[in-house]
Amino acid sequence: MRNTTKRAYVLFALIAVFFIGFAILAVRFGMNGEKWATDVHNELLATTRVPSLYDKSTITDRNGKMLFESDKDKGHNWSADPTIRKATLHVVGDAGNIGSSILKQSKEIILEPTYTYDLVNGLQVTKVQEGDDVDRDIQLTIDADVCKTAYQAVISYSAGANRGTIMAYNYKTGEVYCLTSLPSYDPKNPPKEPESGTYYNKALSSTFTPGSTFKIVTSICALENGKADYRFNCNGVVKVGGRDIECYDKTKHGNLTIQTGLNQSCNGIFSQLAVELGKEKIAKTVNQLGFTSTVYINGVQTGKNKFEIDEASVHEVGKIGMGQYRTEVTPCQMLMLMGAIANNGKAVIPTLIMDDPTNGQINENIHLNADTAATMKTFLRSNFTDYYESHSSAARDSVIKSLELCGKTGTAEHIDKEGNANDKNHAWFVGFSQREDFPVAIVVCLEDMPATAASGIGNAIPAACEVLKAIWNAHIVQP
Repeated sequence: MRNTTKRAYVLFALIAVFFIGFAILAVRFGMNGEKWATDVHNELLATTRVPSLYDKSTITDRNGKMLFESDKDKGHNWSADPTIRKATLHVVGDAGNIGSSILKQSKEIILEPTYTYDLVNGLQVTKVQEGDDVDRDIQLTIDADVCKTAYQAVISYSAGANRGTIMAYNYKTGEVYCLTSLPSYDPKNPPKEPESGTYYNKALSSTFTPGSTFKIVTSICALENGKADYRFNCNGVVKVGGRDIECYDKTKHGNLTIQTGLNQSCNGIFSQLAVELGKEKIAKTVNQLGFTSTVYINGVQTGKNKFEIDEASVHEVGKIGMGQYRTEVTPCQMLMLMGAIANNGKAVIPTLIMDDPTNGQINENIHLNADTAATMKTFLRSNFTDYYESHSSAARDSVIKSLELCGKTGTAEHIDKEGNANDKNHAWFVGFSQREDFPVAIVVCLEDMPATAASGIGNAIPAACEVLKAIWNAHIVQP
């Protein structure tokens, strides 16, 4: 009897522990049930994987022309036009080699479900977003045929070098109408050993000695530091820091203002200006114009410009003022500077994707006074009306004249890592149309041309004019 009583007490104790434990569990379940049900380790929580653009997408130009498409049935395919495939390679991309391309930048997306939860019904998955709920098709801002024209222009005007880049955009909306980069290749037939620099988007990622296009920066520094009325008498050669700086062919330009100095692209006036302005003021202007910063264009970070002045000698400061020494800039940076001058001091960041939420953003790293922008616009317009039109048949074209272009050429010595010039030069043109109904800015950089053949006026202006005419004739510009 005594043993039976003991067993009953033990049983009652176990029952009591059970109900106490159950009560604790119930309370905790009520308090934490939703958290437990939605824990990341819960395998009931379904997910959907949306493939990268390279695995499933269609990429078109602004007119709907197919540039790339891929799905499980069709495989990978690019434009039917081999030149367009090459011309748009660095924007669209290939199997993964072009790091700045749209295809390379895209990632596989993992979509989480939406759900409801209550104590009675538990976790109820109401929807797992399907892959086609996320638009993985992309319409680009570029015009494929304009890019083709730009690609062919680089080949036509680079004296056999076949290296360089052309980029044009709407400086009010940021839409890039054209971006091509050479060397390139056909993504349908990639080379086993591509030429050096092939994988770089030269407009966004590469840096080049700017040459005389940098005289724009020196001019802005002068205007904003009390030297708007600066005068200089050019005798073809000027002593700067005890060493000669020469104008092209030692041409004697005579008495110059900043405006006429830009017209003639006189090395003397801008090297002397730089020395008189001094390192601190030049460095400040360079910083205010965004040359010490980078920006992101649809997820791609632009290359880092190079500007070294702190340890420069007086002679080297003179070289900086005319766009030489160790200064290197991305073509995109020069394009945004043109956009800022054209757009009353506001630089819109370029965009390659239609309807991207970042479209129209202002580059807050570029600070340009509206009055200075207006004066520079006058100076750069004068370059065309007072010089380029009389020295370049391309600038005299009736369509080009109607576009009311402003701009600056440059012929830059290619400086190697040791600071020495070689026998290769870059031919530059940076500019824009000041017409309200054609707010287009453009940059041309023809890379590593034979020094005897490279000329901003002879090579870069004709290339720019062909592309601008193609944009005009395509009727794609929306002010």
